[in-house]
Amino acid sequence: MYVDADYYKNDYVGVAISDADFLTKLIKRAERDINVLTQYRITDFDKLTTFQKERVKEAVCAQVEFLSENGELSSTVSDSGGSVSIGSYSESSGSSGSNSNKLLIADSVKGYLWPTGLLYGGVGVIG
Repeated sequence: MYVDADYYKNDYVGVAISDADFLTKLIKRAERDINVLTQYRITDFDKLTTFQKERVKEAVCAQVEFLSENGELSSTVSDSGGSVSIGSYSESSGSSGSNSNKLLIADSVKGYLWPTGLLYGGVGVIG
């Protein structure tokens, strides 16, 4: 695990979550969310730089808070129906009042991870 309950409570000083088992569950779920967001680039946490490790920990803790405040399934369940457009054809299965921009991760997570290089999704150059 990238973060433990002690780090979350004492170093990050996140929102209070009194149930230790629930906090551990949220930490594991948040770490999965971070792994998905980084496209599983964190294959060996110990090989990351100190800067990267700290930003990943902060991102995980921010996601724990997000899950705690919005429900533990908020990062995996979207209430929007979605839509598709091809040329002039467009189809939508959601109602006009649905929240198609529902957040699945905390706003701050990408801010923590952006300077680490772990979000890079571009094309490498072969030289």
